[in-house]
Amino acid sequence: MAEISLSDDVVVESCLSTIRGTVRLIRKEIDTPDGKALRDCVSFATNRGKGSGAQVIAVDEFPAFVAALREAHDSGFETAETVAAYRPAAEVAMDTLAMDCETDDDGNPVGEPDAITFRVRGGKGSKPARIPLSECEDVITFLENRAPRIAAACAQLRAAEAAEAAKPAKAPKAPKAE
Repeated sequence: MAEISLSDDVVVESCLSTIRGTVRLIRKEIDTPDGKALRDCVSFATNRGKGSGAQVIAVDEFPAFVAALREAHDSGFETAETVAAYRPAAEVAMDTLAMDCETDDDGNPVGEPDAITFRVRGGKGSKPARIPLSECEDVITFLENRAPRIAAACAQLRAAEAAEAAKPAKAPKAPKAE
């Protein structure tokens, strides 16, 4: 279904601004080599709106993911083949990397590629990240600079969970007499 905005105050947010506003440390059940498991993950979105979604990457895979993105950027982006089965986020991103360009109303490409797209997980519902070529350097640098903060945040989260688990359980309240 086509949509027409009726608002005069349309705000266009940059990809980097969207990432800055959405990057989070979360615990989520994700696919692993040994099946599904609850893992510490970095979550961020590259765009908002219909058809967009967060990229969720296990914390221990995040440095390799960012390094792979940096390598792809520095060597020139090339469209990759599709991927099946579980693989680390860095491998999936490089295997699903594609150059993307604007399309007309019929979905036909118009002009030269102006962005890259990739996924970090396969499977039903997996949404691609889309980063304009003009913002790739800034986005990758931002993600590279977050890696140490993510490791520190994980350590804090684990310490807080351990402290909470060590607290003695509260005794249940006695029922009120009537």
